Amino acid sequence: MVRDDYGESVREKFQEFLQEFELEDDQAQQNGGASIRKYAEEIERMKINDMTTLHVDWDDVCTFDNLLSRSIEDSFYRFEPYLRKAVQNFVSSEEPTYAEDDKGDKEFFVSFHNMHAVSGVRAITTSDHIGRLCSLKGTVTRTSEVKPELLFATFQCLDCNT
Repeated sequence: MVRDDYGESVREKFQEFLQEFELEDDQAQQNGGASIRKYAEEIERMKINDMTTLHVDWDDVCTFDNLLSRSIEDSFYRFEPYLRKAVQNFVSSEEPTYAEDDKGDKEFFVSFHNMHAVSGVRAITTSDHIGRLCSLKGTVTRTSEVKPELLFATFQCLDCNT
């Protein structure tokens, strides 16, 4: 397996963001002037609701480090495992008992909201969006059951058995 040094640096920077990002001054003043680590509180909500997805405000990432936000947006598919590892490390440091279950370490995910550029589903007509983080807008008009996709198959001739 090849080590992705830039991926590791994205993980470290994102983990630093999760650990250090604090609420805005006006929100902190409502709390008596004490600084509040926003995503530490989000871990508490995750624990109460037994969730494994950390919801991150995209504006917070952009405010914290613009280079980090551009890297995530441009190569989300590449960095997604590193972002999940950062969330795992963050939860382990904040709530060690919640980060584990009877099978070992829990698997955690990250979700971004409040993205600036929102595209319509029909606007995606080229391969420019492959691997990128993007926000989509659309209307669900119908749903159907999920049917499995055939990945591998073997056929045998009934006449000659080949």
